[in-house]
Amino acid sequence: MTKPIHDSLQRVLDASGQSMQDIAVLLGVSVATVVRWSKQGISQAGANKLGQLLALDPAWILTGEPATQKVKIQKPKIMTKEAYLEFVETDKGAFVLREVGDDNPWVSIDFSDKIKEMLGQEMLQMMGHHMIQAAIASFMQKQMSQYHAHVYDETPTHFS
Repeated sequence: MTKPIHDSLQRVLDASGQSMQDIAVLLGVSVATVVRWSKQGISQAGANKLGQLLALDPAWILTGEPATQKVKIQKPKIMTKEAYLEFVETDKGAFVLREVGDDNPWVSIDFSDKIKEMLGQEMLQMMGHHMIQAAIASFMQKQMSQYHAHVYDETPTHFS
């Protein structure tokens, strides 16, 4: 027999249509934190953050009292897009990063003639490749840090 989920978390799950794992991802907390909430209830900080992200009244999340105002609840969209990219040199000598099959570049790197002469063709391609790798790594790090937002819980009133 499974134990019932704490009322505060059950309200959020019902109102948002999210799963416990979705809630953890949305807040950037561990699933263990949400599981703890399912037993002990959502913390004030968690209710505030969920209220902000899901357009819910934090007081209603915690107490079940009617919200002070009616709001339309929308399931947040976590969008991902998969793309196959290529890094190629154009006939004009610029290096471009673009989607395979699309001629519109996402990024274009054009070295001056002086640099081209100094480094040589092979070194130019390697340098452009490293510049693109650094940009992608930076972008991915920024995206990951958004998913790992910090939510600080209050000290629990009861310890098990």
